[in-house]
Amino acid sequence: HENNSELSPAAAFRNNYYLSQQQEDDDIEKKVNSSRLLSKLAPMRAKLSKKTNLDLLWQSSTLPLRKSAESPSVRKKRKDFEGSDFILYPALLSKVAYAFKENMVASTKSKDSITYHEVFDGRDAVNKLASIIKTTDRNLAILIGRALDHQKFFHDVNYENRLRDSINELYQFKDNTEKLSTDSVSLNQTKELPNGVFTLLTDCYSATCTRDSTCYSVLCPRRLTQQTQNFLSEENEQRLWINTVSKSTLNNLSSNEMRRQENIFELIYTEKDFVDDLIYVEQNWIATLLTHDSIPADRSEQFVKDLFWNLPKIRQSNELLLSDLLQRQQQDKIVNQIGDVFIAHVSTVFEPFVDYGSHQVISKYIFETEKASNVAFAKLVETIERSPKSRKLELNGYLTKPTTRLGRYNLLLREILKHTPKDHPDHTSIPKVMHLINHFLERVNEESGKSENKLSLQVLEKKLSFKKVNNQEIGGLDLLSSDRKIIMKGPLKRKGSGNNTEASELQIYVLDHCLLIIKSKCFDNFENYKLYKKPIPLALLAISLPDQAKRSSSILPYNRSSTGSFYSSGSTDFLPPVISNKNGYPISFIHLGRQGSGTITLYASTLASRRKWVDTIEKYRHSIMEKERVFQMMDISDQYFNSFNKVNCAAAYGTSMMIGCDHGVYLKKSILNRDDDDDEGIVRILSIDKVSQIDILEGPKLLLILADKIMYTYSIDSLFDRNNNYLASNFVSTSISSPSSTTKIQTIRESSIKSSTSSSAESHDSKSIFTKTLCKKTMIRKLSSNVSFFKVGKVFDKTSPTDPIERTLVCFVKYNAMTSTIRALEPYDESQDAKKKKRKSNHLGLFMRNSTDVLRGFKDLYIPGEATSIQYFKNVVCVGSAKGFQMVDIGSAGVQSVLDPSDENHNFITQRETLKPVSMFRHPDGLILLCYNEIAFYIDKKGRRVRTDWIIHWEGHPTSFAFHYPYILAFDSSFIEIRHINTGDLTQVIPGNNIRCLRPDPSDTIYCVMEDRRSGNELVFSLKYMI
Repeated sequence: HENNSELSPAAAFRNNYYLSQQQEDDDIEKKVNSSRLLSKLAPMRAKLSKKTNLDLLWQSSTLPLRKSAESPSVRKKRKDFEGSDFILYPALLSKVAYAFKENMVASTKSKDSITYHEVFDGRDAVNKLASIIKTTDRNLAILIGRALDHQKFFHDVNYENRLRDSINELYQFKDNTEKLSTDSVSLNQTKELPNGVFTLLTDCYSATCTRDSTCYSVLCPRRLTQQTQNFLSEENEQRLWINTVSKSTLNNLSSNEMRRQENIFELIYTEKDFVDDLIYVEQNWIATLLTHDSIPADRSEQFVKDLFWNLPKIRQSNELLLSDLLQRQQQDKIVNQIGDVFIAHVSTVFEPFVDYGSHQVISKYIFETEKASNVAFAKLVETIERSPKSRKLELNGYLTKPTTRLGRYNLLLREILKHTPKDHPDHTSIPKVMHLINHFLERVNEESGKSENKLSLQVLEKKLSFKKVNNQEIGGLDLLSSDRKIIMKGPLKRKGSGNNTEASELQIYVLDHCLLIIKSKCFDNFENYKLYKKPIPLALLAISLPDQAKRSSSILPYNRSSTGSFYSSGSTDFLPPVISNKNGYPISFIHLGRQGSGTITLYASTLASRRKWVDTIEKYRHSIMEKERVFQMMDISDQYFNSFNKVNCAAAYGTSMMIGCDHGVYLKKSILNRDDDDDEGIVRILSIDKVSQIDILEGPKLLLILADKIMYTYSIDSLFDRNNNYLASNFVSTSISSPSSTTKIQTIRESSIKSSTSSSAESHDSKSIFTKTLCKKTMIRKLSSNVSFFKVGKVFDKTSPTDPIERTLVCFVKYNAMTSTIRALEPYDESQDAKKKKRKSNHLGLFMRNSTDVLRGFKDLYIPGEATSIQYFKNVVCVGSAKGFQMVDIGSAGVQSVLDPSDENHNFITQRETLKPVSMFRHPDGLILLCYNEIAFYIDKKGRRVRTDWIIHWEGHPTSFAFHYPYILAFDSSFIEIRHINTGDLTQVIPGNNIRCLRPDPSDTIYCVMEDRRSGNELVFSLKYMI
């Protein structure tokens, strides 16, 4: 401690830190044995052996963690990116400039009612600079900021003021579309960054000099710093009305009237300054450019017109306004009224401002482009800007004056109004003028926004010369469309690969329909863009934050409450803070679908920048999807089921819902009451493993269950009364552990259902489904084994042509090595038997009934190959198999292809071996939609293709489909693809994780489930059609 005064503050602080670490180790020495102590100190010795490792340990120790909570070995593993700012030498302007631009988050802000994009305010800039140079002296931060400002690293949006510590002053970087690369020593970057040494922050060379005790030198930097601590000069020209009138006149005025006259005086002399600036531009810029040879004569006139637009017209109209204002001022030193002057000129004076404001961004682009490509023009610009007449103001500063002036009129008029008596005429006229000016300002903002967007798209179209990815031409961008918009753009870093560990930079454009990832290249001093990845449609874009923990990582699709998703961008706010790696803060863009380019992880320089990217994209996508959505997600359960008890199927019964899971069949008592907790009223009615499919026969009240390839029937009379109302009296709450630790399970009361005994054969077949509290063997029966799947539906049996019968069939499929057997069962109608024999108890009669009496064999059907799906169409059963869609006649059992083999339009089907038939749907106009895993198209009743120019190419890899006219829903594991059945257009996309349709081909409600990446819960929901 004695020699700390001779060290620099950083070295002294570091020395004290390691002394305190050693003291902590000494304190705990008595509490551990020698072997444990050596094991703890060994990593510390290894770190202290090298000064570089010592610095790394110091840098990592700046993170806000308890010293007792981390060992030196853990500290070494932590990345040192956050601590790297400590070694930044603040006297080097290039270092400060790099850190400032990388960490400063620009956004859209307004000043004087004018909207500016990609700007930051003075207070944020001073805060960031103070943080970079590690000081609490805001004046010092302002000084170093003005040193950067002086080298045109950033500028005031109006090119008027230097850096000020004010939230009302806005600034932007000279090139606000790109940030710098991470290679801070590259030659290209050296040219872009300001250079210089800020002497106030240089360290002193004297070994005995400290910040508290300066050395002998009168020019010591620390001594100069102390002397300039409170020095910050502001040079404001003082022009006061009070100096233009006599004291006797002032004595006769009230203080309020004096302030009003000062405001009027300011309005008039600033109007004169504005007109003089416009005259200067015409005389020194326009006239010079028309005659100077830096611009070829054949295009000089057009260039001047494009650059200055209607600025001369603004000068002419404002001269008329100024003339009347000066005339009113000359009439009397005490100006009585000024509102009437503006009323007379407001419509003619301010209209040209709108036209100019819409063109201003184009003027700036033309000026900067010409200056970069024309050396003679650049020299001329430098000469004019350095002349005394320019007052050290760039041409860009003069080009912004019209829009700036329009915004300041209301500020000046508001101050006049504030000191105007209520009975004065100006108190009525000035608000009218301000209202009209506000209208012009709104038009300027609207038109300038359109022009900026249009220009940016034109520049993007021009620079994007390589519209290929992996030698594939990319179309459909339509960048010059009148409806196209740029939502956000900016740079993100890409992690280096292989031996090149340095991060490179990519430009990201978020358009209104897709996201572009672009790599910039320069050829002959001209910048060109090349697509780095295929464009990602916003509907097929998912965002994840890979640096979060596994349970906290999130895919961020649409907002849950409105667009039908279980995550929102705002949900990242509660996640624990993360430590960025050396590349920054990662954000992964995922291109969903079979045509997708996969996942690309890029890095934002700051956590705030990453949040801005995510929030901007999600907010815009939420707004467009809200307009286009046709199905809304309705929660059924979001906490009860999890990855250890996955949901596989569902079936509705009245207002209740049966849910089949890995560990049983559950009953959701009511799916209509949205006010209750989603997981309230869930009951396990069967403890049976690997339930893959369930359905309900409402007539005989049978629950059909397929579990582990064994098909069962279960009577549900004990669950519901005659009106299908749930019988809550048969269930009690128990303390049995549930799939979710926070949820209770209800089981059938032992008093109402006795435990069962069965024969050894049946016990062997169904031993996995019985528990002590479940059911009698007469309630659940094994129907068949080795069942692949089953399907319930209705067909017309035309065996007797004169008397066709509508039959309800239960068809289950059993597959062997060569063929699939489809066994059709028919529910038995007991209406006639009921008349012959009176039942003692309605429930008991059905309880004791054997399921084989309820389902009787109707017919066996045979299909070559493995059947994968079944659909019912009038008198035929359509089966999907490896050979395509085939139909089986119920009466004759004959099998034939659904597609007409003589139709040449089906040749493309036979040539695609990867096509798998999945579902068929009947269109109201009689056509049939065939849905495969890759495509969908229409056929007529004879199997011939219709609408040959119409086909759907699925974006994903759908495994199941649902039809709700006029929409077809395709279920991929990562998103639900919803298309209009007439046009085939993609209408809505609902992203998620591990999505499954619980009941394919539903007649009414569509039930689905997806996995929550954060919690691991199964999120059961229904899709409600938005009529």
